Amino acid sequence: MDLTNSNNGIFNNEAGPSTSKSAQLSPKDTLQTDEMTANEIFKSIEELELKEKLNRDNLQASREETLKIFLETQKILNDVLAFKNDMEHKVQDITATINSIKPIPDFDDIMTLVDLKDIKSKAKKQGKKSNKFNS
Repeated sequence: MDLTNSNNGIFNNEAGPSTSKSAQLSPKDTLQTDEMTANEIFKSIEELELKEKLNRDNLQASREETLKIFLETQKILNDVLAFKNDMEHKVQDITATINSIKPIPDFDDIMTLVDLKDIKSKAKKQGKKSNKFNS
C-alpha cells in the first residue's frame, strides 16, 4: 500500500489530497518541464564555462602584464646598476687626479721660497761684483 500519495495526508505536510507538482502534472507536462530544466542546466553550464574561460583569459593577461612589469623593472634596475658602476669609476678617476696634484704650499712656505730666490739673486749679484773686483 502506497501511503505517500494517499488522500488521508499522513505523509504530506498538509491534510487532504496530495498537492505535489509531480502528482498534478501529466507525463507530457513533466517532459516539457524536464526539457526546460535541462535547457536551464545547459545554459548554466555554458555560462559557467564562459566565466571560467574569461577568468583563465584574465589570469593569463594578468600573468603577461606582471611579466612585462617585471622585465621593465629588471631593465631599470640594470640601468641603475650600470649608472652606479659608471659613477664609481668616475669617482675613482677624480680621486686619483686629486691625489696626483701636489699640495699647495702654505704662506710661510711661499715666503721661504721668495726669500731663497732673493738670497740666490743677491748671491749672484755679489758673485758678479766679486768677479769684477778680482779681474
